[in-house]
Amino acid sequence: MDITTSNGPVENFAFLEEDYVIGPSIYEAITVGLHVLVQAETTVPGGIIGLELDPTLAGNQREQKNLGDHWYAMQFATGPMTLGRNIYRKMKANAESYCTFDDYNWDWSMVRLAFLDKLPHVVLGPARMLVKHIGLEGMHTEQIKKTKKKQHDIELEPWVGRRFAKRNVVKKKAPGYGGWAHPVDQEHCRNLFSGTANVTHLYQYWQQYKLNFS
Repeated sequence: MDITTSNGPVENFAFLEEDYVIGPSIYEAITVGLHVLVQAETTVPGGIIGLELDPTLAGNQREQKNLGDHWYAMQFATGPMTLGRNIYRKMKANAESYCTFDDYNWDWSMVRLAFLDKLPHVVLGPARMLVKHIGLEGMHTEQIKKTKKKQHDIELEPWVGRRFAKRNVVKKKAPGYGGWAHPVDQEHCRNLFSGTANVTHLYQYWQQYKLNFS
C-alpha cells in the first residue's frame, strides 16, 4: 500500500467500518495521540500496535473517564483503530499467517499475530470514546443489540489525550471466531499484501469456483 499526498507519503492509517460515527475532535486526538504513542512506546515491552478509537469495544467495556486526558495501555482486541506503516510492514511480512488464520475476522487475525509475537499486543486506548458504533443489525443476539443500542445513544464529546497511563497488559490467545478457510478469500488477501490484487483476479476466482453474486 503506497499512499502519497502533496505533503509526502502517508505513514499512518485510520481504519473503521462504515457504521461508525466519529467524534468532533477525532483528527486532533489522533494527531496528538500518535505523538504520545512514540513517547510511550519506549516504556512498553514489545511496542504498541496503534491507537484504539473506541475503548468500550463496541459497548462491551466502560470508558475510563477518571483518566482525564490520558491514553492508557490496553489489550488489542478489535478496531476501529489507527496503525502505522511499521505495523503494516509486520503484517505484510506475516501475510500467510494473517490471511489463513481467520479470513472473516481481520481483528482476530491480528490478535493471533500478537500472540505469536509477530505484532505488539498493546494498543493505546483513549479515556473517552472517539467514535461510536451505530450498527444494530446483523448476526447478533438480542442482548448484544441492547448493548449496542445503549452505545448508539451516547453523545460523543470533544476529547484530546496528551499523556500516557502505563498499565500491565497480558497477551490474549486468539481463538478465531469465524472464517470459512475459503481459497478465494485467502488468495485475495495474499494478493492485497503483495500488491497484485485486481478485478481480473476476482473475476477469475468467481469463474473457477462458480460463485454467484448477482
